[in-house]
Amino acid sequence: MSVTTALNLTLLKPLNLVIVFWLAATISTLFYDGLLDKFIAIIGFVFSYFSITIIRRILEKDRVNRHDILTFALSSSIAISSFWTLVFYPALMSPDSLDQWRQATQNRYNTWHPPIMAILMRLTQIFSKDPALFAFIQGFLFWLALFVVLGRLARSNKSYLVSCAWLVSLPSLWPYTSTLWKDVWTCTMALLGINFLLDAIETRKQRNNSSYYLTVSLLLFSLA
Repeated sequence: MSVTTALNLTLLKPLNLVIVFWLAATISTLFYDGLLDKFIAIIGFVFSYFSITIIRRILEKDRVNRHDILTFALSSSIAISSFWTLVFYPALMSPDSLDQWRQATQNRYNTWHPPIMAILMRLTQIFSKDPALFAFIQGFLFWLALFVVLGRLARSNKSYLVSCAWLVSLPSLWPYTSTLWKDVWTCTMALLGINFLLDAIETRKQRNNSSYYLTVSLLLFSLA
């Protein structure tokens, strides 16, 4: 057995347990009231399976493929955010978070915290009266930003997957997925801004594309 084959099997075997876990989590939500937790569990199960399929495809290739990396980043971010939203359901909230949620509920805003975050909370309250939906969206964007930037820096597919696995296993990052803090959004917008800035640098010879990426990058940095 080659080293590559052994590495592939080592990475894929534990991932099969993820599918079993999500199936159990999805079934368990059927015994609770509410639709949002069931919805999150179901999409977590679906995108976990999809992420494993993408991982298998990535491991079959030697060169980094940006399309595969982006597909993996999107699907795995949804799965991971679903997981931590269910773990910390509906969300982890500090006094600052509670104040922003109160502003969103009352539709009355102040500048003690960035009002745009409370306005986004208000939009999620159209669909859900608890903060779980907002926490899920925040977690999705947070992990997506991390995985996308890692994909820009990785020299090989295997190094990318190992780096992602290392990040996911860091306990210090777990609470931030579902803690409704402006700091998490600042980090997320800055990372996404870095990604589009790198796109602008890579496409600097194509003036139209470069200007677009640079504009998006500056917008994200301003939001951060």
